[in-house]
Parts: sequence; structure tokens; C-alpha cells
Amino acid sequence: MDVEEILDELGRKGEEPPVMALRAAWQNFDGVRERLMMVLGVAAEDPWILSESEVWQLNYGFFILAAKRHKPALAPLLGFLSWAEADAFEIVGDFLSEDAAEVIVALACGDGDAVADATLRQSLQWYVLDALHRALGIMTLRGEWPRASYLAHMDRMLRDHLLDHSAAPLPAWSAFAELAAWTHLPELATQLADLYRTRRIDPDFVTEEELAKIFRDPQAPAKFLARHPEIVDPADRVARWGASWEGVGEKTPVRKWLRVGRNDACHCGSGEKYKRCCGETL
Repeated sequence: MDVEEILDELGRKGEEPPVMALRAAWQNFDGVRERLMMVLGVAAEDPWILSESEVWQLNYGFFILAAKRHKPALAPLLGFLSWAEADAFEIVGDFLSEDAAEVIVALACGDGDAVADATLRQSLQWYVLDALHRALGIMTLRGEWPRASYLAHMDRMLRDHLLDHSAAPLPAWSAFAELAAWTHLPELATQLADLYRTRRIDPDFVTEEELAKIFRDPQAPAKFLARHPEIVDPADRVARWGASWEGVGEKTPVRKWLRVGRNDACHCGSGEKYKRCCGETL
């Protein structure tokens, strides 16, 4: 496939992801890089002016840029995720809740400071904050960012109550506390307990007992990393979802994943949340 054919396929709405075009884009990255970066740059400035074709290219472009560890894409990605005039979820759907952390890690190339700085922006959506913090946890557990820096950042978030300034503090704090447990930061246990006492954590998201259980699990960090594999082949990464797509409005597609959500009831019938049941072993 030549460059124009690749971009045409990446910009076309379909029931199945364009596996051949994704692999061709990965192999001919120099040919598609400029276009993907242009679309991402527009998304960082004003995503609502993107055409429908460009929105599809943006969705697939995240994985292509991540697979190539193209660090120049980090700044516009962070700009897009924190764009103040729109809910980014309306543009890219479940990318934010399922893949954003791994994409951020790949594009950061170990620059945890840039990611940490992005968490300090005002009025971020809670799932954007969760993706940013998960990215920091992943980088730390992989040895790409110093644990001391990660601990200092998480401690600052708690000490200064910075998540109170997010768009939705309750889920933001809840996800933050759970992440601290999965990445084993026992130094923060007392401060996390205070979050329950001040009702900053939603017990329906994670109870204090569940948090303590994760802290006691020596395999928790390994399980966390297993749920966040590196993005190596963009086609394999996209195809693994078995995703179908459904348009919303005139321009903005939203993914309708066939995979169960992290906080949904597990499909095995156990009655547990998916993330605490079959999802733990993935």
C-alpha cells in the first residue's frame, strides 16, 4: 500500500479495524508520520474541527505513534487530553479508559516529569488523571522513572489535595488510591486511610478492605503490569479488542467495545468486578 492508500484506510469508518493499513503504516512510518502528527496537533488545539476521516486517523494514529515511541507526539497528546472546551471521551471513546496509559508511557520515553506536570492542570476529567497516573506507575515499575520521584509526586497529590480540583474529585481520588495500592506505595497508607474518613473515596469503587488486600498481595505490581502490556504492533493492539464502531453525531465516533469494562460485573458470574476477577489474570 502507498501512503495515500494507507491514510485513506485509516480514515475510513468500518466494522473491523484496518489491520493491513495499520501494519503498513507501522512499516512506512516515515511516510505517514507527518499526517498523523498534523491531525494530533489539530486535536490539541481544537478537536471539534476535525473531519470524521481525521478523527479515525487520530484514533488509529495513537497506536502507530506509540509503537514507534515517537516522543514529539507526547506534548500534543497531553494537550488534547487536557483540552478545556470538550470532553475528550466524546472524540476518542474508550481509548481513554483502556489504552491511554500505555500510549502515554510509550510516547513519554521515560520522561515522567512531563507526565507528572500534566496532572497538575486544573479541571481535568477523572479518567484523564487516572490514565496519567497509571502511566507514571507503569514507568516506575518498569524502571523508567525513579520510584522516589513517583512517591514524591503521589505524596504531593495527597498532601495538597490536588485532585479536589479535578472535574470529578470522587472517582479521581478513588482511582488514585487503588493505583497507589497496585503499585505498592505503603508509605502512603495512612494518608489514603484519611481519604476514606473525609469521604473522598467512593467505597463502591474500592473499599478500604479491598485496598488493604491489594497492599498485602506481593504479586500486585506484577499483575498491574500484566494488565498494561507494551504497545509493539499497532495492528495487534487494536485488533485484540474485537471492536466495532458506532458514529455519534456527524463527526465523532465512539468505540463500542465488546470487552467488559474494568468496573463491570465479571462475565464469569462470580459477582465480583471484572478488574478483581478474571481481569486480574490478563
